[in-house]
Amino acid sequence: QGAAGNPAGGGGGGAPIRVLIVDDSPSVRAVLRRFFSWTDEVELVGEAADGEEAIQRTRELHPDVILMDLVMPGMDGYQAIEEIMARWPTPILVLSAKANRDQVQTAFDAMRRGAVDVLPKPEDTGAWRHMADTLPRALREIVSSHHPRPLDKGRGQADGRRQGQGAGGGAGAGRGAPPGPSPEVERRRERRARQRRRRRREEAAAEAAAAPGAAASEAAAPGEVDCEAERSDYGHRELRWLALGASTGGPTAICDLLAGLGAAPPVTTLVVQHISPGFEFGLVDWLSNALPLDVRVARHGEAPPPGCVRLAPPGYHLHLTEEGLLELDRRTPPWRSHRPSVDELFFSCARTVPRKVAAALLTGMGTDGVQGLAQLAHSGAVTYVQDEASSVVYGMPRAALERGASRYALPPAEIGRRIARCWSDEP
Repeated sequence: QGAAGNPAGGGGGGAPIRVLIVDDSPSVRAVLRRFFSWTDEVELVGEAADGEEAIQRTRELHPDVILMDLVMPGMDGYQAIEEIMARWPTPILVLSAKANRDQVQTAFDAMRRGAVDVLPKPEDTGAWRHMADTLPRALREIVSSHHPRPLDKGRGQADGRRQGQGAGGGAGAGRGAPPGPSPEVERRRERRARQRRRRRREEAAAEAAAAPGAAASEAAAPGEVDCEAERSDYGHRELRWLALGASTGGPTAICDLLAGLGAAPPVTTLVVQHISPGFEFGLVDWLSNALPLDVRVARHGEAPPPGCVRLAPPGYHLHLTEEGLLELDRRTPPWRSHRPSVDELFFSCARTVPRKVAAALLTGMGTDGVQGLAQLAHSGAVTYVQDEASSVVYGMPRAALERGASRYALPPAEIGRRIARCWSDEP
């Protein structure tokens, strides 16, 4: 698994994914080059050894996706991500060593600058082979559903100044307009766009034929949430728990949702984020620095108070007991290849506190969390999913809407604000 726990397996058909590798280590580039040569799904179109070269290669090659190291001589990966996302928005996956907790924490900062996910840099041959096996499908899912996010101006510019770069002072500042893509690149883009449009039409037709009603299709349209129906469904209620599930692209979505809750929320937040071992503490540190909340990795048997956030550790399902205690379960097998599983958390909440919990299923690949969210909705819980426009990968939220697990698809920050209405006097 990557930092977002991408499932194993190759991608589907279609044109190869054009990848640019950015890493100052010749050995890392050589290993990636060798492994990618074993698959027809990935075409390695270029390499770069630092951020400045990455910007130039992106301008020249227009790759589908970029694998980016962060710590490099000269211009580092953070500045390169900002520049690339400002000029040629491209899905960027960060490769980060997980041995250094501080480095893992700062790797999540790259997501604020526009990167879609953080992956662990493999540490042995087996891990490299696993990446070679699992990465093509993850890349295809991200490329096919990528919605470029605008740069978080406040954070990005502040961080840039700390590194000696003023706002707008990145590589290429002051240069003339970059040359447009070549005719061949334009043809590839148009072909991929046609494939995406055809696939979406087919999916929409299949959904319309199979759906028992129009609720899912109405909920799936961003900006068309029926506010009157929502207030009627949820209104003012006494919530005690908030349960969140996410995979690819989840850290930023989780942070935005929690920020939308406002100060001192009266709920305890339980989070399952598909993440590789060794990354959980970096994520906790990153969230702690971004939010005025007590964020920690969950401990077995603790009774977390309102206003805190607890993250399921890798390798353990996170359950909520009737007594309000947290249970870390390593005996139950992985569910849909995941442990922790979002479904396992949601199932436990549905059993114990269905009327006192709000739940949201956020960006990610696959269907983990769909059954659990549907069970929560059936039991009377407040349920939301992330909308397509703000999702890095719309797999989990889309499946939940199709299942009828929620009627409301919104951006994460807006989900947080809507949940906060349950305990506030705001209409």
